Amino acid sequence: MAFCPKCGAEYTEGVKFCGKCGNDLSALSQAPVQPAAQPIPPVVKPISRTPNFFTKLIDTKDYTDQCEAADIQANKVIAILGYCAALAYILLSWFIDNLLCVIIAGAVMIVPIIMAKNSAFLRHHATQSVTLLLTAIILHIFDATLASLLFGVFYNPWYNQYVVSTIFAWLIHIIVMGIPVFIGVVGIINASKGVAKNLPIIGRLKITIDK
Repeated sequence: MAFCPKCGAEYTEGVKFCGKCGNDLSALSQAPVQPAAQPIPPVVKPISRTPNFFTKLIDTKDYTDQCEAADIQANKVIAILGYCAALAYILLSWFIDNLLCVIIAGAVMIVPIIMAKNSAFLRHHATQSVTLLLTAIILHIFDATLASLLFGVFYNPWYNQYVVSTIFAWLIHIIVMGIPVFIGVVGIINASKGVAKNLPIIGRLKITIDK
C-alpha cells in the first residue's frame, strides 16, 4: 500500500500521478534498482611444493652465520682452490698413476689448509675439500678393482671381447667417479656464493683442522 506524499491519498503502485491532487508520482513508482552482484573471487589454494630429491640432497647444514663477512669475501678463491685440487685428482687419475695424482692434488690443497688456521670460512671449506679428496681416492680404488674384475670376466681373446670389456670399465669409472665430481661442483658453488654449507652425502664425515 502506498500514499501520496503531498495529500496523503492512497494510490496504486505504478501510476504516474496522484488521482486526488495530481502530484507527480513517477519517481516514487519506479522500482528500486538492485545493485549489481559483485563477482566472488575464486578461492586460490596454496600450492604445496614438496622438495625433490636433488633439493633435499644439497640442503645441508649451514655454518655461514659463524663466519665474518670480511673473512668470506677475502677467502672465496682459496676455498674454491681446495675443491679444484680434489677435482684435479679425479681428472688426472684417468691418465696418470694414482700416486702421482695424490701428490699433485695434495700440493695444491696444502695452500687452503695452511691458510685455514686464520679463517673460519676457509677452515670449513678446507675440511670439506680434504674429505672430498679422500672420498675420491677411496672410490677410485674401488672403481679400479671393480673394473679389473669385470674386465677379466668379459675379456675373451677367442671372441675378440677386448672392446666390450674396455667399454664396461670406462662406464664403471664414469658412474663411480661422477659422484665426487658432483659433490665437488656443489662445493665450488657454495664457496663462490660465500656459503659455508656441508657437502652433500659426505659433509658430516669432515676432518677437523685446528686453529
